[in-house]
Amino acid sequence: MRLSRLPNRGWLRLVLVSDLCLNSSNPFATRFIRPGAQTYLSPREPHESLDSESIAVLLDRLRRSHRGLIVGPHGTGKSTFIRTLQPVLTESYSSYLHVQLSRYPNYSVLATFKQKLGNVRQLFSLARQARRDGVIVLDGLEQVPWIVRWLFCVFIASRRCDLLATSHHRMRGFSELYRTELGPSLIRRLANDLIRHSDEGSIAVVQNELLRRDLDTVKNVRDLWFELYDVVGRYVETKSIRCRTEKCCNSSIVDSLTGKAD
Repeated sequence: MRLSRLPNRGWLRLVLVSDLCLNSSNPFATRFIRPGAQTYLSPREPHESLDSESIAVLLDRLRRSHRGLIVGPHGTGKSTFIRTLQPVLTESYSSYLHVQLSRYPNYSVLATFKQKLGNVRQLFSLARQARRDGVIVLDGLEQVPWIVRWLFCVFIASRRCDLLATSHHRMRGFSELYRTELGPSLIRRLANDLIRHSDEGSIAVVQNELLRRDLDTVKNVRDLWFELYDVVGRYVETKSIRCRTEKCCNSSIVDSLTGKAD
């Protein structure tokens, strides 16, 4: 990050290096790491994607329990897992409705209250769209109070809809269908998938950074991707400055030689 004075402005504005080149070259840019951008991989080696048999078993358990839960800590792939199931759920039910509830822990008390109220409104707006024998996917079930969850479940049960939700922990009345986890080998596999089309320098920088870190302590892979975004960004910035410097030096040498020849 550097300070740059913009033309026709009377103040200083922060300009990110990513505005220049990282959005197109950084393998950890948002469009590459957002939920659904990567294929969900099993936490157990050899870290393969879900096969049709596993998905069929999970779907059968959801139909029998009517309320299924995908459990796992923040940033372990719950949203990606849900999006992996979307094509199958769309084909298997008469309707498919999806909502991702948000949470902003750094907001003020008033802003947090408004955000929670917005989640509740969004939830019941979705419930009114529910069709008979459909499925509702709720990403972030813990973001609404228990009484709201109970009322929501009663409402959609009256419409004979199944509910598939994600949560950081188990919840009463829901059947745990799957648990997402992280581990060093899975993190390396995901990182290698992200950097496979990068230049050799970026690949080396990321691999060295992963070797330097204790991946057993990583609990949120999304936060790790954000940190690696900055690592790659610093490498790209340094490389860009070096290239410009070398180009300037070469131009000066050429100009000097040309002047002497004249």
